Amino acid sequence: MHPLIKDFHKIFLDRDRDGFVDSVNLQIHLSSSCHPEVLCAVMDLSAAIGFETMEMSPPLVTEGKKGSSWGYHLYIGLDHEFKTIPPNRGIYFLKESNKISLAQSIRNLSLSLLSRNGRILGKNAGKGFKKGEKVDLLRLFSIGGLFRPEPQKPWLVHFPYRILLFSSLELQTAIEAANFSSRLGLETVQLSLPFAFPWRSRPKGVPFIYIGKREDLNRVRRRRLRHLDAIPWDGGVFLIPSRNGFSEILISGTEKGLQRILRYLSTIPTDSKEIKGPILGAVKKFIRDLEDSYKSFFSSSSSSEKIVREFLLFDERKEVLKILKEGLKEADSQIGSIEILTMVVRPLRERRRLESEIKNLLKGLGWSSTKIRVAVLNAYKPGLSWMREVVLKEILKKGVDRVEITFKPFKEKGLEEEERWLQEIYPIDEILSRRLGISKDRIAFKKDSRIKEVYRVCAWRAKEKVYEGEFSPKWERKDYLSFFPKLGKTHPWIGWINLKIDGKEVMNCKVKTWMEQVWESYQKELLPLLKREIDRLCGSFPSPPHPLFEAIRFDLFLNYPGEGLGVDEERISPLEALHEEFYFVTLDFFSRYLKGKGLTKVSAGRILPIIHPNEREINGKLKFTLIHRPDGFFGEKERIKIGLEGVAFRGSDLIVHLFVEGEGGGRIDRLRKRMKDFKHEVFRIERIDYKEKPKRGLRIIAIGSNLIKGKPFLNKKQSSPMKIPMERPIGYKEYIKMIRSFEGRAGVNVVEEGDSSAGFPIYSLEHTFPSLHSLTSHLKAAVFKPTFFINCRHHANEVSSTNAGLRLSSLLITNLRFQRWLRRINVIINPMENVDGVNTLEEMLRWTPRDKLHAARYNWAGQEYYLEYFNPRTPFGEARVKPEIWQRWFPDICVDNHGFPSHEWEQPFSGYSPFRFREWWIPKAFFFIYLPFLEEKKGSKRRERSEKLGEWISSFLLDEERIIKRNQTFSERYWKYRGAWMSRPPKMGEGIFSFPLQKRFQKSNFSYRYPSITTIEFITEVADEVAYGRFLRECVKAHLETNLSVIQLLNSCHFPVKKKGYKREGGVEFFWHRERGLTFPQKQMNEKEGEDEKGRLDSFGCSGTGDFAFSKFCTGPCQRWNIDLGARR
Repeated sequence: MHPLIKDFHKIFLDRDRDGFVDSVNLQIHLSSSCHPEVLCAVMDLSAAIGFETMEMSPPLVTEGKKGSSWGYHLYIGLDHEFKTIPPNRGIYFLKESNKISLAQSIRNLSLSLLSRNGRILGKNAGKGFKKGEKVDLLRLFSIGGLFRPEPQKPWLVHFPYRILLFSSLELQTAIEAANFSSRLGLETVQLSLPFAFPWRSRPKGVPFIYIGKREDLNRVRRRRLRHLDAIPWDGGVFLIPSRNGFSEILISGTEKGLQRILRYLSTIPTDSKEIKGPILGAVKKFIRDLEDSYKSFFSSSSSSEKIVREFLLFDERKEVLKILKEGLKEADSQIGSIEILTMVVRPLRERRRLESEIKNLLKGLGWSSTKIRVAVLNAYKPGLSWMREVVLKEILKKGVDRVEITFKPFKEKGLEEEERWLQEIYPIDEILSRRLGISKDRIAFKKDSRIKEVYRVCAWRAKEKVYEGEFSPKWERKDYLSFFPKLGKTHPWIGWINLKIDGKEVMNCKVKTWMEQVWESYQKELLPLLKREIDRLCGSFPSPPHPLFEAIRFDLFLNYPGEGLGVDEERISPLEALHEEFYFVTLDFFSRYLKGKGLTKVSAGRILPIIHPNEREINGKLKFTLIHRPDGFFGEKERIKIGLEGVAFRGSDLIVHLFVEGEGGGRIDRLRKRMKDFKHEVFRIERIDYKEKPKRGLRIIAIGSNLIKGKPFLNKKQSSPMKIPMERPIGYKEYIKMIRSFEGRAGVNVVEEGDSSAGFPIYSLEHTFPSLHSLTSHLKAAVFKPTFFINCRHHANEVSSTNAGLRLSSLLITNLRFQRWLRRINVIINPMENVDGVNTLEEMLRWTPRDKLHAARYNWAGQEYYLEYFNPRTPFGEARVKPEIWQRWFPDICVDNHGFPSHEWEQPFSGYSPFRFREWWIPKAFFFIYLPFLEEKKGSKRRERSEKLGEWISSFLLDEERIIKRNQTFSERYWKYRGAWMSRPPKMGEGIFSFPLQKRFQKSNFSYRYPSITTIEFITEVADEVAYGRFLRECVKAHLETNLSVIQLLNSCHFPVKKKGYKREGGVEFFWHRERGLTFPQKQMNEKEGEDEKGRLDSFGCSGTGDFAFSKFCTGPCQRWNIDLGARR
């Protein structure tokens, strides 16, 4: 056994004590006689050493001079080359009398190192991996670059390449090649030995990374590389056209140029997705600018076609006065009393004004004020208006201690529920309780079909009944959608006038409210217009655009701000209800109509109901704007793909080789012309060639002059992370600023994941334990340690998850107590998935900051995109982010932080409690979770894990008194107004509620699709649509506490990591592997137990297994950790 193997634990160190090797305390010194056979063996050894560690600071290999940063040194060469170096502690020699023996000894050491204390298995590690995928040079050291996951077992990530040395290299070039090999070993979790081969010993059937001098390129199938002669270059890395289903890699140049490109590739930093740094950053921007140029070239220069319609809304108050004036012309004002009840949709202050106007009218007609009784109720939720404004006024001074509210069941056949009349008076019990000074438990509801009117209210003082009153709202039967009458009927309220003189009814007639006017214009004017435009588009294009329209906008101007009810976030807001109606009914119309045309995969576009609730004009207005997509814009975005095929240095210039895939020769010819005219601030296009095979497209060579100057990787000056607001939503621009403030901080990578459908960048935050070295293998981090993936803001109006995600990120960056958890796990946060929806939301928040704003829920196309996660050709950029993060990190637990309305969701033209979303009519809790596998039989492992997670989260949050109290209050409301009346009442329980994941969500849930990788993906729900102030702060806290509880749980888990070796034809293949399927602890560990638990070495004794459990470093939720959870503003 070589002494280096005996001293393994002195050389391979775990400096951060996470159970895994993160430092190599060894430097390799090469002699001048580095023959290709010897160099290939040295590259094997370098790769093997890199394979043993998660982190490294290059260079590993150097010349004869010892570096002071390393405690141990290995000299490799022939016997006669080391006579002048005296034996010393920490110095090893690997020398032989000839190059063949030396190469064999080096390879034997490499194999001994990787198989230390273990045995080689005979069976395969997996069934193989998908061939034919092109290497992305920007992702060279990541999945999508050199590394390929197995399709059926994506956690088995293969590295199919071998190095083929096709030149004899000078010593310094050989050293750079060996350091590049150590970088490959560091980054991969699968390594085959032998790994590097000289030209004459090249194996068959494997793809290569060719390394050699430019003068020897004729060996590497010269005809595949003819395009490289078009422009001179010193050193570069290029893709070689596919061979045997693989793209191969060429690294070549002059002697100095080859050194330079190998050194660049050995040291360039990466995140889990791609290579970082200003040089390739400039290349990425150039590619994006080319794509934008393409899109603008094929789009029409003319502006989008717009269709605008405006509808003025007459004031029903004037109509009321007119009707009364006409009806009272013949009445004798001297014969008795007059009683008027009218219902209009107006806020309280305007109804009080109308009441005064009616009284003044009557006085002008001669009626005595003592004989006049006028009530102007709200025709929106009229039952609630009657009880608040009439009943409460009458019983307020009677000292009542018990109230009974009886309501009729709603028996009309329609979209409403039977308890519709009860729902419409929500939350009257808490309003009466507060005003009367009695417990809400003393206010009871009763359903009785025998009562004469819709409502009867009785009140008692002790055992004496002191009040009884009855009331019935007025309603009208309408089609839900006039084009689809079979969908059902609705029964919305209407305005009304009831006039009695001396108790005798003399007038009982309808008054059309502004809400009815709006909805009539929508059904009779706007839906037919939309139908005509859909038909026109479908008749004008072979395949209609997707989405059909740029925007479908409803601007509603009316002076009716929301009226708070003094019960949490509850309010009366007819305008908010119309926002919901416009959005969901329009979605339903498009879905039904397009389905009838066989266009099930075409969406409407952005539906934008913008409410202007503070319009000071007397009359309101509805403005409708239909914006078509620009001519020529249809689908072109998906028809171009620009790939990077090479990067080369020439002095201070950067040369890039691109390939542009297009369709149709005509398009390619037009594209070629466009590219010739393209101007860029950094790159100039030098050459454009047409390429026919294997794919049709253009090969472009561009030069960035003076792009490489000085040191390319100087760190930017760090700024302090921005404070995260906790009491207001975070918009897109602010999110970008916050993300930028995290850049360059230890332990976090800010990753640009891609662009949204509308072209806005989306970023994720990768949190790992701060590295001691310049290079870290993110692939090993994903394999060695459990990963917790937090996805935020899938629905843009569910605002609190972004605040919680960014606050958690800030804690992990700035607070050592929290950062300590990252020794055991990785935390990946996608703080704002649906950035297009957030931009839409911000426009709406300007006018209605506390509404639910569901029109901002979906993406730019107005479409839910859950199932687009698994569509590789999805046109929605935001749908690619979550699956790409998942494919890079293989998370053990995922959470989607969601939200639901913070207050009542009513739609009077859709069955009051919206028939598609009954369960969300009012909040059924303040915070709850959806867990997978609860539908499985009791005792199944998957169900048990989910139940344990739910219990863990619940126990973690039990000390959060405000969250628990709100949960109880909200669930009691839901039970009283809905649950108690259902045929199968929901089981709510106490504390934190857990519900089975709905079947429709199981299709997009990673723990159902890949249970062998992701143990659990669950959903958190909190009442945050759209919350502000302290209420939002508690929403944020609920998400944050839950995510912290999962981080703590993962820190307590057992996760053995092993390295396995398998015999392959011509060599041995090694895999790093961690057992999947988490086993949760039975109890929370205290600090002493966590510190006493030790990590074990794996079966090969090569590295810590990560078995030890850290304690719960802080013994409770955030408020007991004395951590400021964020800025209030």
